[in-house]
Amino acid sequence: CGKTQISHEAATELGYASIHGTETSIVTSLAGQHYGYQLNLSRFSVFNKTFNNYNIDVFDIAITETNDEELDGLIGMDIVSRFKLLIDGPKSRIQVVPQ
Repeated sequence: CGKTQISHEAATELGYASIHGTETSIVTSLAGQHYGYQLNLSRFSVFNKTFNNYNIDVFDIAITETNDEELDGLIGMDIVSRFKLLIDGPKSRIQVVPQ
């Protein structure tokens, strides 16, 4: 479904825990099924746009250390589909394009 997700660690840093979850979430990866929870953030900003009362998933899969950089989450298609983006792979850059 391509839903935005953050790690348990990132949720904790924001002051949330599993007791704040609204329901259980399940995602299937190459490693099998993983269980997490859905979290309603009172406010969430990405690409200079703010979303109020936005539901995200909290998992610790596919959020790993790569190139010595720790990732806090993944922006899913639920967010990406709201923007026109220019992705430049060779330059490792994503640019929001005015619509």
